[in-house]
Amino acid sequence: MSWNDIRLLDYVQDTDDNFWIVNDLREGEPRGFMVFEVCYDGPRFNPAMGKPYQRLSDQGIGPVPEVYKRVFRPLDFYKEHRDELTGVWQNYAVAMNKIGVPDSAIGIFGSYLLGFPVQKDVDFVIYGLENLELYYNNQDFFKQLLQAGNISPEHVAYQAQKYSGAFSPRYDLKTVLGRNWSGVQFGQGVGVLSTPRFIDPNRSITPTIAGENTELSGVEVVESLGSALLPRRVKVRVPGRPEIFELVSPLWMLQSFARRGDILDLCCLADFAQKLLVVSDRQNHHVQFRKKSSLIR
Repeated sequence: MSWNDIRLLDYVQDTDDNFWIVNDLREGEPRGFMVFEVCYDGPRFNPAMGKPYQRLSDQGIGPVPEVYKRVFRPLDFYKEHRDELTGVWQNYAVAMNKIGVPDSAIGIFGSYLLGFPVQKDVDFVIYGLENLELYYNNQDFFKQLLQAGNISPEHVAYQAQKYSGAFSPRYDLKTVLGRNWSGVQFGQGVGVLSTPRFIDPNRSITPTIAGENTELSGVEVVESLGSALLPRRVKVRVPGRPEIFELVSPLWMLQSFARRGDILDLCCLADFAQKLLVVSDRQNHHVQFRKKSSLIR
């Protein structure tokens, strides 16, 4: 497989058998971070590799090694291993089919893709804008089929505390996390949360913008469903400009962060000629809510 064939949420096994997730695509450069590192006293044993590993915390987005042994693909893995799913994860796959999402548009990413036993949950990714629409329109029925609910306040607080050090305090993490409408929570309190990711294969590249960070105030969200996509894509109005801009972000934490009618204060990269805004830096960029809306569509 060539370097240019690597896609979002693929995993790369480097020459030392470490695993890297690809969670950002730029023109000609898959980007991500090492998520599992070989560690001979590590707590996670991978039977497929025959080695112990340690899971690394999110270190931010950077280049993925160009020299590698293997690429793991979510779509291929789901096709090969769907029938091996058990319990609630088998039910999850069946429920996606019942709301109209075909098996050909479903993938599995995360540790299970890499050969680790399921420890807590299985991570699913759904491909295609039409299937994002299907999931959105049938989300309540989907969760009823699984006897599950929405993300709880306890889980929001847990995640906000866990990841607060990785993001600028100017990100409103509790608001962002609480807007995860697609997340499926099993159990009360913190529970177990499974949030499907959504990818439009035709628009999976984050645009590259040169220049210095720009602060913008009073940015109005006019279309928000695309904030569930990876990368996030939101249509916005910038004060003083008649055109509609696109706000894009590869940051996984911003899943479904926007609502139609929100008024945002941003620090981002801006290309006013191309009508593009990019939020890609966890420490030097931010999203704040001057006005909060409840409208997704």
